[in-house]
Amino acid sequence: MAHKIDKPKQITLNQHVISGSILRRFMERKSGKIQIFDKPSGSIKSIGINSPPFTTNRSWDQRSESGAFFAEVERNFGIIATKILQRNAKNLDSNSNRVITNMFAIWRNRHSIAINPIKDTFLGIPDREIPKDAMDQGEHHGLITTLPNGFLPGRMLAGPIMQLRIGDLAHDLSGVKWGVIRATVGEFILPDTYGEYLIMPLSPKYCLIANEEDADAPAEAVAELNSAAINNSLLYFAARAFELCPVRDNNFK
Repeated sequence: MAHKIDKPKQITLNQHVISGSILRRFMERKSGKIQIFDKPSGSIKSIGINSPPFTTNRSWDQRSESGAFFAEVERNFGIIATKILQRNAKNLDSNSNRVITNMFAIWRNRHSIAINPIKDTFLGIPDREIPKDAMDQGEHHGLITTLPNGFLPGRMLAGPIMQLRIGDLAHDLSGVKWGVIRATVGEFILPDTYGEYLIMPLSPKYCLIANEEDADAPAEAVAELNSAAINNSLLYFAARAFELCPVRDNNFK
């Protein structure tokens, strides 16, 4: 009889690279799925928000998944996003800009770690073996422990590395002001990354662009942004429905 593999308690296995709240806004209402163009295969499919490549398997430690800083940024970003989507937020204040910058920095660095996972590092055989349950419990409380074979899991290194990078990027972008861009015609495409562009997606109808004024985007501007999303994406780009997304000089290649 096969034994059931228990999920580690208080540990997130499938970690979202981009906020789940953003992904939910891109879901098709009836199916609850998102259309995705997979660049390596050149195919279009519909998947749920808890499926790869929207998620990665334990690429960073639990503190970097749900620690106080990350939870606070996610919560405050959600409040700001709701106000924007209800058209109750324009000319964002300094605190809102700081929260958005932190959320952008988290997204960019999670994506970087997800596509280039930190390898396990050998530190030496420990004096005593720590049970897996104890390791997971310790990780939940922010403790770093080695495996019985003497290797430190890459995710344990990824967490502190990612937190330093997030802090550095947020500092570099500390003066950025984010403009609220609303698509008046068509919908926005969601890429896995915008590359060097400072664009933060919110929903099929809204995105945030650094150092731009709040604006309503006509079809031509939406097509321009969607083409930038496609051209700068790495492994995939997604949408609620591709037929609603205008693009410029691009055939989803």
